[in-house]
This record gives sequence, structure tokens and C-alpha cells, in this order.
Amino acid sequence: MRRNLVNMLDGIGLPAALGIDTSDQLFNVHHNLAALCSVIDYPIFVNGTNYGAATQELTSHPVLRSLARACLGRHARGDGT
Repeated sequence: MRRNLVNMLDGIGLPAALGIDTSDQLFNVHHNLAALCSVIDYPIFVNGTNYGAATQELTSHPVLRSLARACLGRHARGDGT
């Protein structure tokens, strides 16, 4: 997943805007330039297996949708960790 994200961010020119060589550096040497968070802050399991959106979209389940709004909203407001 990280490789795809790095490719997309590099593709839109983010490294040049930040003055770095590649977006991959946001995960190590230039971590101070990134605010990394997850949509849901907690592990989610379905039938004992780690949740993956391949089987069910996160927003299609009311409990997961509510949890995503709460967690992501907290980060967007700046009061998340």
C-alpha cells in the first residue's frame, strides 16, 4: 500500500513542493513533514481475520462508518494522536 501511495504522491509533484527527493522520505528521514494517521485507530477483525475493504466497504457498515468518522474527525480537528 505504501508503494502505491508514494507513486501517487510522486506523480502529483508533492516531493518538489516539499523540497524532497521522493515521497518515500515522508516515512523516514522527513517524517516531520507528514501527519500520518489511519481512518480507524483500532484493529478490526471479521471472523477472526484482519479487516480488509476487499470484502466490505468501510462506509457500508453503520458501526464502522461511525467509528471512521469519529477517528478521522479527531485527526482532522487536530486533537488526535
